[in-house]
Amino acid sequence: MGCCSWQSELPPPEERHWRRRHGLQLPLHPQQVLGWVVLAALTAATFGLLLPAMRHDLRALATPVLALLFVLHAASHLVALLTDPAEEALRAGGYSQKGEFDRRRHLHVIEEGRCHLCSITVSSVRSKHCSACNKCVSVFDHHCKWLNHCVGGRNYTPFLVCVLCSGLASLLIGLLALWQLVSLFHFPHLVASPTAERLAFSLLLVLVSLLSLTVSLLLLHLFAFHVYIAYQGISTYEFIRNFRYQEEPRNYLILRKKSRSASSVIKSRLEVCVDRSNRVTPSDERVDKNSSVFTITGETRIFTTP
Repeated sequence: MGCCSWQSELPPPEERHWRRRHGLQLPLHPQQVLGWVVLAALTAATFGLLLPAMRHDLRALATPVLALLFVLHAASHLVALLTDPAEEALRAGGYSQKGEFDRRRHLHVIEEGRCHLCSITVSSVRSKHCSACNKCVSVFDHHCKWLNHCVGGRNYTPFLVCVLCSGLASLLIGLLALWQLVSLFHFPHLVASPTAERLAFSLLLVLVSLLSLTVSLLLLHLFAFHVYIAYQGISTYEFIRNFRYQEEPRNYLILRKKSRSASSVIKSRLEVCVDRSNRVTPSDERVDKNSSVFTITGETRIFTTP
């Protein structure tokens, strides 16, 4: 197995003999390495270029703020990276469980609350088997390629702190770079490095400002999205799944979960939204605990919850 891989040609999960326990486990993802390179570049530009070029009083104000954001980002990044969000039953068994999944016998990986790949009983219907990590994740949110790891109930909070701190730090760096670029030509007395070549210094400031502001826009947008879905009481995976159901031309299914506990999830309601001209009647047939059969204008459709 190579050190770095796009992980797009992995064998089927039932044929793998390994499960990812943390984000530093090989192979690394190229997006993960790219994120480290961008972070290192912004760190070097901030503490080696921007701050030394500022006046002493302004530098004394900006340095502790940026240092705090960088430390919080690094700490939360490591926690999110190294915390295993897998199901407790899988972690307690030391990942020694052998898969029992047979595509000829099972339609889904998780059926009736049991994962046939991990050979465990999942804690709730919000658990999902991640094909990239090859393990069941409790309260699954998404698989993050920048972390090379899944984000679930156990590492969701440090993931959000990491995103917020990096977004705020990038925004502040971009604003400082723009401020220094303007000061270089209009207020040269505010720049503490008159010996620096003005043209080269200004080009570096342009590059730093463009990079940092672009990164901050993406990260803060991501954080705002997670605030929105947290208010809705759903995860990223559930949001995407609901969006796909809404794309159906005549009818779609929206699954809303009001509680994260297993007992409340079983009692959660499936809201079926259809055109007014369609009549929806639940069928008497039940496929299993994880699926529901609905008859819509003469058609029978099966909607399966993960």
